[in-house]
Amino acid sequence: MPVTFSGRKWLLFGDVRPNPLIIIGSLLKKIALQIVDFLFGVKYFGLKIIALIVSIPLLIFGCLRLTKYQAWRILFLLLLVFVNLSVYCIMLPTTGHGMRYLAMLLIFCFPLLALGGIESIERLSQYIKLRSTVKIAANSAFIISIIGMAFLSLLRWSQITAAGIQHINATHLRMANWLAENLPGEKVASFDIGGIGYAGKINLIDLRGLTDPDFVPFVCS
Repeated sequence: MPVTFSGRKWLLFGDVRPNPLIIIGSLLKKIALQIVDFLFGVKYFGLKIIALIVSIPLLIFGCLRLTKYQAWRILFLLLLVFVNLSVYCIMLPTTGHGMRYLAMLLIFCFPLLALGGIESIERLSQYIKLRSTVKIAANSAFIISIIGMAFLSLLRWSQITAAGIQHINATHLRMANWLAENLPGEKVASFDIGGIGYAGKINLIDLRGLTDPDFVPFVCS
């Protein structure tokens, strides 16, 4: 990401001079909606907003429960997640690559939701004095529902992964095979080397469109 910043800093400091706060705010909104889509499979905007309203307090309660039980190692990992998200917002404020640089954020969502649900039920029981059996049943039902949603999310991710592999095979690797057959040993330039660099067996030149700001004037010329 540090090198990517030199090529993408125009998003925050380009010729148009957009407001960085508006860009970052829009990015965070898109990230939140994408997370809801990834985790729960919610497609309609209204349902996404409802899911966010329910999920955000649970995530906060999950963090509070970790603090209460002094789970410092996990809290340190969550700090790294926050730092990663903060750096991402400043250096690469775009969602155009499927959030693959924010994997840590997705990993912690379901565990925090489960812990947040347990903490919420525990706090609620202090006010309405739930019986222990009711409390255990409520915790069990909530955790089972989270596990069920996680399983469905894994199914969706497996489908996304399969589609991604199929796309790479039909584009990058197909082009790599063509180049290896028709231009063996020749120099070939590419924006995104990916599978071409892996299987092309050619002298590949990376144009570095995302990393070198001097490349943009070269293209324009």
